[in-house]
Amino acid sequence: MVHHSELLETLITDGKISPKKTINGNNVVIHDSCYLGRHNKIYDAPREVLKSTTKTESIHEAEQNRESGTCCGAGGSRFLLEESTGTRMSHHRLDELMTTNPETIAVSCPYCVLMLEDAVKARGLQEKVKVRDIGEMIK
Repeated sequence: MVHHSELLETLITDGKISPKKTINGNNVVIHDSCYLGRHNKIYDAPREVLKSTTKTESIHEAEQNRESGTCCGAGGSRFLLEESTGTRMSHHRLDELMTTNPETIAVSCPYCVLMLEDAVKARGLQEKVKVRDIGEMIK
């Protein structure tokens, strides 16, 4: 079994698909998924796929990234809980990601998409930033 980011990276490297750099000038920030990253130690594949679709100078790292990345809140099934105290994890992570002033938040996990889209909506930022899986970004 391989993650879709690894499969896409292999297909691009082998020349089986040739993405166009369709995202030009947008600021894109990468969010590392807990399970893909910290649990499976896969950090480069999503970045390589992203580089194939986006100008490198448009790709930014969050301050908390890779091994020290912050969870979006879905880890440990937290997406099933209604938090009544403090800040929701997804809102906290969104705040961290927004410091790069992104137009796109690139993720490689469906739970991260759900959690961060919910945080974007809750903060009223739908017109400012979009959450997209790296697979969606290939044209």
